Amino acid sequence: MRKLVTALALVLLAAFIAQPQTHTAAMLDLSNIFTGSNTFAAISATTVSASGQITSTVSTGTAPFSIASTTLVPNLDAQLHGGLTAPASAIVGINDTQTLAAKTLTTPVINGATTGTGIQGTDSKLLTSGTVSGTGTALCTDANGGATTSGCTGGGVSEATFPCNNAISPTLGSIDPSTLCGYVLLPSAHTLIRFTAFESQPGSGCTTLAVIAFRDETAASTLQSLTIANGTAFNDSGAISVAMTAGHKFAVAITTGASGCSTNPTIMAGAVYN
Repeated sequence: MRKLVTALALVLLAAFIAQPQTHTAAMLDLSNIFTGSNTFAAISATTVSASGQITSTVSTGTAPFSIASTTLVPNLDAQLHGGLTAPASAIVGINDTQTLAAKTLTTPVINGATTGTGIQGTDSKLLTSGTVSGTGTALCTDANGGATTSGCTGGGVSEATFPCNNAISPTLGSIDPSTLCGYVLLPSAHTLIRFTAFESQPGSGCTTLAVIAFRDETAASTLQSLTIANGTAFNDSGAISVAMTAGHKFAVAITTGASGCSTNPTIMAGAVYN
């Protein structure tokens, strides 16, 4: 009888182990199905398959997963990438090489610690496709060898001169413009960089000194003026930078006539622009 009971117990035990079991408590054998709520301190398994949602309640500061493999996981969709929110389209990496399309770089830092130092060109906007918008605009290089329209001279001319070589007698009073020099009309914008006056006969004893000017006659404004001192043969404004508006008329004028002179001055003038 004892042998029969032992044999029967072994048969029942084999059947229990061979068949998957459903547990309401935390019990593990070979193949198991768990129902209800079960808590396990640690599980080590070769393969885990789930047909429902896997939820982790671990608090921030502890990674919910620890993965050794670097193999790509297809269809894995994550809200953050390296702690950063992905943009609407393709992700722009911090350290990678790629061609950007339809991206707006507000304050780019390229090859430099300061914004924009790695970008050549001094214009506020980079030139697009090697073209310059507008008319009469020249393209030249800046100190870094980059393309710019800042400080360029139209038509490839570095400097040009508007001379008034006819002798002007400022003792005739104010003349605006001088009838001896006429006007010049410039279709493109330029910059006045110097204004000079040469006295073929310097004045002396003048109680009121003559003032000669280079004027924008369209705008009725003086761009640069020189006061002609007694006994001075050459008067120079020095280096200046005054905008000359495209399409305006410019002329040399006597804005203040000389008077009380023992020797009347005779003046010739010249404006240099680029």
